[in-house]
Amino acid sequence: MAKRKETTTFGLRSEKVARLLRIGAEGNEPKTRPDALELKAELLRDRLAETLSLYDVESAELSKRQTRMSQAIADLAGEPIGRLLLNPKTDLSILRRIKDHGRKLSEAARSVPERHVTNTVYYAAIASAIVHCDTRITAHAFNGLTISFSMLGQEQWIPKAFARLFSKAARICQDRCIS
Repeated sequence: MAKRKETTTFGLRSEKVARLLRIGAEGNEPKTRPDALELKAELLRDRLAETLSLYDVESAELSKRQTRMSQAIADLAGEPIGRLLLNPKTDLSILRRIKDHGRKLSEAARSVPERHVTNTVYYAAIASAIVHCDTRITAHAFNGLTISFSMLGQEQWIPKAFARLFSKAARICQDRCIS
């Protein structure tokens, strides 16, 4: 009985096999790395789509304003952070929680783009409180906030709705510096 020779190239010549291997190898390599703006935009979209955990409310805060806070959480539970920040009806206590959440995330950030994104969430909460609640929820002075909000409002990786929020907050802070 003659021994059959097994082939693994399915009858293709070596040149064709080499060409297929090159094509396969090229297909796995990214053509270009995502640039920093795209990376930040993607990270920010992810952060804004997250929801606040109902379990990270400090018990002392809850006992002080249990009725009002419980109602606010019940009304807004499950809402993405991005929607909460843009919603004029979001309770001030929720905006404070988002600000604190952003600060904690910033302190734990592992990269510069991640720190920029988490700082953006932090400042968006402050901007939302100023624009929608006419309240400053930070110790930062209005002149410093004006500069920060103006810079953030011009960043190309920030969604337009948030750029408008930052620009409006910058104008309000600027007016408060002049007054």
